[in-house]
Amino acid sequence: MMNQTDTKTTLWKNRNKAYVVLSGLDGVHGVFTSFLDSHAGAGDGVSNHVKQGDHGCVWRAFESFEAAKATYDELLRNGIQQTLTLPATPNESFVVYRGARPGVYYGRQKFVSKGLGWRSGGYRRFESKKDARNAFTSYKTRIDLIEQALQEEKERKDREVQTSTSDSEGKESKTGDALAGFDQEFDTKWASLTDEQWAALLQEEKDLSEA
Repeated sequence: MMNQTDTKTTLWKNRNKAYVVLSGLDGVHGVFTSFLDSHAGAGDGVSNHVKQGDHGCVWRAFESFEAAKATYDELLRNGIQQTLTLPATPNESFVVYRGARPGVYYGRQKFVSKGLGWRSGGYRRFESKKDARNAFTSYKTRIDLIEQALQEEKERKDREVQTSTSDSEGKESKTGDALAGFDQEFDTKWASLTDEQWAALLQEEKDLSEA
């Protein structure tokens, strides 16, 4: 008969087939096939590199090695794993602007699991919670305006589609394409701003709001 410890060990062995560690206690990252060591002292189990409740550890179990490897490779290509090698700070914050749930996240596990949904996406890391909140508010406001303009353009096309000539239809199409292009261009520029540029932008918006 198994005692409580044996039962727990068996559940961990059989529960999942693979684990992804993006940020471990000792800087280790990769795909693991076992939670516990394969044998005493092997050091090849996930349990050696993560700690439940530690906000600096980012890891997850998967149903198959293939799913775990595909996820790990995707996050590696997107630069997310590299971001997590930076030293964690008390007010570290992450802004997800393209992902499973866009928003501001405090804590690395929440950023990856809830914000990105363990997929690649658009994000930025901040040392200040206030700067992260301001940045996301600024971004969302501008995107909302862009989406509103795109929606108004679509509605205008729908109203005039029966009476538009070929020339006017071409012109309207170019207008919509330009707005969509601006959306993508703004998104790219937003993600590539340096910390210094962000500081200048936030100060500029603060000055305007106080004017």
